[in-house]
Amino acid sequence: MGSTKNPKSFRSAAAGLPAFRSTDDLARHLGLSRWTVSRVINGHPGVHPETARRVREAMETYRFAPNPLARGLRRGRTSMIGVCLPDIEVFYLGQKLEFLRRCFEERGFQVMVGLRGSGPVEEARTLARFRELRVAGLVVMASRLLPESTALRHLAEAGIPVVMVDPLNAGFETALTVDRTLGTREALAHLAELGHRRVATLGLSGDGAYTSQRRRALDETAAARGIRVRHLSFTQEGSFYQSGRLAGQRLIKTLRRRTAARPTALMTINDRVAIGVMDALREHGISVPGDLSLVGYDNMEIAGFMTPRLTSIDAGPSRLIQDTTDALLRALEGGPPLPHEPLPTRLVVRESTARPRDPHAPP
Repeated sequence: MGSTKNPKSFRSAAAGLPAFRSTDDLARHLGLSRWTVSRVINGHPGVHPETARRVREAMETYRFAPNPLARGLRRGRTSMIGVCLPDIEVFYLGQKLEFLRRCFEERGFQVMVGLRGSGPVEEARTLARFRELRVAGLVVMASRLLPESTALRHLAEAGIPVVMVDPLNAGFETALTVDRTLGTREALAHLAELGHRRVATLGLSGDGAYTSQRRRALDETAAARGIRVRHLSFTQEGSFYQSGRLAGQRLIKTLRRRTAARPTALMTINDRVAIGVMDALREHGISVPGDLSLVGYDNMEIAGFMTPRLTSIDAGPSRLIQDTTDALLRALEGGPPLPHEPLPTRLVVRESTARPRDPHAPP
């Protein structure tokens, strides 16, 4: 006949140590009050140093980790910060997410990530789940919702502050945005100063909110400087690296024509596409920047380790996330939102851009 055991006194066969399920369990084991143990766990003063040492030593010995979600649900609010974001690969959000995690964990919060679908309905469902979990606050990246959406109204009614980062719609009271036009204008001005008069783009011909900003800046700057800009068609096929490689293969025929109409520089939607293009051109003996200057976007770390090193537009993710953290912490403390100016992008010049060759000389 099998025996039953109290789970609170269960001993791990592997470690031979009590498996405490709650702060109450640990407090009873140490002969202390739950209040005292909780104060040590949360880093509050007023506990005798020797008592605090005993609690911390027991936590390490018995590998006890309090459940912040359960504690928060009992209080009505957790120490979790929800982060709602779309596809990490498409929007290159991995670096921003890591910056965000570090910023909030330094302030005693844990980050919980919710990946949503591409549409506003999926986004609203993700926000509803965060509301049910009673997160302390929310960061929403690249939102497709309107400011008056029901999902956001329900969060406000629940007292959960929300900071929008680069939303696709305007009108939010607390939104942090990026000015993509400045770096784009810098890039085209840089190419013009090198002597380029025919510039092509890859991935900027669509009607997305982010790409349209850059395309308008390009067209306006090109008109002012007498530069011809041609927006080449681009389809994502697999990863951005693979898509760039395929686009580069299609571009080769154009570059080998003996005509003054072919582009001497190319600006891409992001660094990953630029790297894929560079790989295809190298394979066919076409030189970057000798035959084609190349400009990326995002200023990924790998851009500085390519051969040649990639000229790229830096969107300043660390500054954006620091401002995001500050804005949400201010909201959690009950302070009014501060005015926010769009963060400027900037050009980082490296080796993939140079003066164009004779336009009639084939690569």
